[in-house]
Amino acid sequence: MKSKKRIKRAVMLLAAAVIAVAPLFVYQAALNGYPFLTAFVYLPPLLVYGFLLYLFASTLRSGQTPLISVLAKRFHGRLSPQSVLYTRRITQAWAALFSLILLELILFALFLPVSIWTLYVNVFNFMAIGVFFLAEFWLRRYCVTDVRHMRLAELLRFLKQTNFGSKHAG
Repeated sequence: MKSKKRIKRAVMLLAAAVIAVAPLFVYQAALNGYPFLTAFVYLPPLLVYGFLLYLFASTLRSGQTPLISVLAKRFHGRLSPQSVLYTRRITQAWAALFSLILLELILFALFLPVSIWTLYVNVFNFMAIGVFFLAEFWLRRYCVTDVRHMRLAELLRFLKQTNFGSKHAG
């Protein structure tokens, strides 16, 4: 029941954000001589990155278990204090990354042509996320020394098999 309320709240927040920002995108499209519907090309990435930000950031509130901690517990079981701190910080880092990407998307949409905005959305942002993922994977080996570390292929299989809809299913 709690998760349905969280999803509903996330959808409402994203809808409110889209409604608040949509006129700016319509104005920007008109200013650059693009058809009105071009403004809607901005919405899917904003919704996706907004949802990812919410997914990570909502688990950082008081009384919540950070998303990365939930994943680490599913793999390792009990976490040491060092691992708990590390997974909280990495969850914060992912939330910060998605915040920066959202800010970039909004600013680029307002001040750059759609073609450059699209290049960032479809190429550079995915590269940034991939580099961030690999850098964290490498960094974890040096910052968390009290657990067995997965190989990259093992981690990817684990993530693929993880049921993100339940705290207890894996």
